[in-house]
Amino acid sequence: MRLLPGFDRGRSNSMFTNYGQLRVSFGGAGNDRGLVLANGIPAQDGFGGQIDWTAYPASDLQRVELLLGAGSALYGAGAVGGVLDIETFAPPRQAGAISGTLALAAGNNAFSEQSLNVGAGITSQLSASVALHQQRMQYDALPPGYRSGVDRISQSTGNMGAVRFRYSPGARDAIEVEERGAWDDQFQGRPNYTFARRLQQTGARFTHASPGGSLQATVYSRSAFVLNVADSYPAKPGVLRYVQDVPESETGASLHWIAGTGTRQFALLADARHVTGATLQYGVNGASQSAAAGMQNATGLGAQETWNGARFEALAGARFDTVGAHSAISPRLAFRFDITPHIALRISGGGALRAPYLNELLRGFAIGPVLYEPNPFLVPERSRTFSAGMDLLAARSHLSFDAFDTGVSDAIMFRTIDAAHQMRSNVARTRTQTYLISYTLAVGPCARVNAWYSAQDARIADGPPSIAGKRLQYVPQSAGALDYAGRMGAIGAGVSLSYQGQTYADDLNVQPLGTAVLLGARFRVPTGGGAAIDVRADNLTGARYLSSIDRYGPPALLAVSVSMPIGRGESQTPACSGNNEL
Repeated sequence: MRLLPGFDRGRSNSMFTNYGQLRVSFGGAGNDRGLVLANGIPAQDGFGGQIDWTAYPASDLQRVELLLGAGSALYGAGAVGGVLDIETFAPPRQAGAISGTLALAAGNNAFSEQSLNVGAGITSQLSASVALHQQRMQYDALPPGYRSGVDRISQSTGNMGAVRFRYSPGARDAIEVEERGAWDDQFQGRPNYTFARRLQQTGARFTHASPGGSLQATVYSRSAFVLNVADSYPAKPGVLRYVQDVPESETGASLHWIAGTGTRQFALLADARHVTGATLQYGVNGASQSAAAGMQNATGLGAQETWNGARFEALAGARFDTVGAHSAISPRLAFRFDITPHIALRISGGGALRAPYLNELLRGFAIGPVLYEPNPFLVPERSRTFSAGMDLLAARSHLSFDAFDTGVSDAIMFRTIDAAHQMRSNVARTRTQTYLISYTLAVGPCARVNAWYSAQDARIADGPPSIAGKRLQYVPQSAGALDYAGRMGAIGAGVSLSYQGQTYADDLNVQPLGTAVLLGARFRVPTGGGAAIDVRADNLTGARYLSSIDRYGPPALLAVSVSMPIGRGESQTPACSGNNEL
């Protein structure tokens, strides 16, 4: 995902991060101002807003697409900076024998990884797939300011399992059912300083395609449980401070209808979501310290009309959202004009709504000596985004320029009350101006270069004097990535370079997380019969950077894996093409 232009990549991996930090920002819009869909189901936790990335490991991802800019006109509340759409390993569409891949990896930092993706066509109408993943790792994750004499090395384990069935009663219809679970355990480096997450999700999707359009209906049910154990650092490192149980459950449904082809198309999306959750906190000997619970209902209806001409595309849409007692209408307009077959201009504008999560209203927590408190009086954010861009296309390259201007009223963020307290609050107004350039080049038939860079001026535009003009929390000042993937004979090779500019963890900008330059490399050596050996190196620069104020990002990693086909398997040396990537 680091290669997706405009994706404000998280500094850490999900295995060594406070689960509350696992959020997304697109185009510098800020945390929680982007929507993530996985197989048509919201990936963000309905209670807390974070994403359990353990449920969607890289081995399971088949396609990832990012739509930048205001997406609320169609996709719903929260799509302020954009929408990330993920598709995972799916059953085959045709009957056939079992096929798939088994991969085993090991490396330094006690790293190990096992994954299995296998699918089969059971009958001409029924097929199934299974995806399994497990990963372990350890390293010294605590920075100097959060260490103590009782510390040990941090350790983490993540597991995922998914089973999907696809039934096609006719040529135009398909029914998919999926069961997905994820289990994540983190020992942060001190006694009584741990996190654990459990997720169980059931989803079903019906799709009907016709010459005049398509219809897709999705339903899901999800339950999650988070265990947060905090010690009494810095006063008594390793001594229990509290145990938090955070159970959550949600159900949802959506209907997406598209009608029309060719020059005109109409899209309608309706969805609903019901979320319940609680935060229960206990002290020594199980003594109750606090408890809070809540319920939230959200519904939305969006419509969008698209017109296509010989040299242009235009769309207009609007969406009505209701979240609890709050409601809003979010419009969107967009236009693209092809000056020549190789030059295109784009412009768009729209609004969005994001209501506070129950977690922001109800749950507090501690990081070291600082208490982070909820606020039951938060009101929804309202935003507007304008963007303009240009595409330059040649036979083997694509160059894009984009500019985004995003303003958020009643923006939700942590406000510093004093040295020991921060509280979620609505600040008056934030503004982000982002300039993004991306470039793709096919270097011969078997190599490709991808590069992007963004400069993001994300600030408090209007608010209390102590924070006016300060940068938004966890939004980098700039970011970029450069990746080369090619082939030397039968051997695949790649190198990647990514950069994260200065980022701040607090509203006063006195907690800098620093910058990070990460270099990685990878090689794939076919060994015959569809099997291959992969060598992977991450963070070759050995950068020691903060992912959050109390956690280091992953150190240098060198790993070797062996992948083996199951049944027919997948060829490890496909024919070269201009779009081939390792």
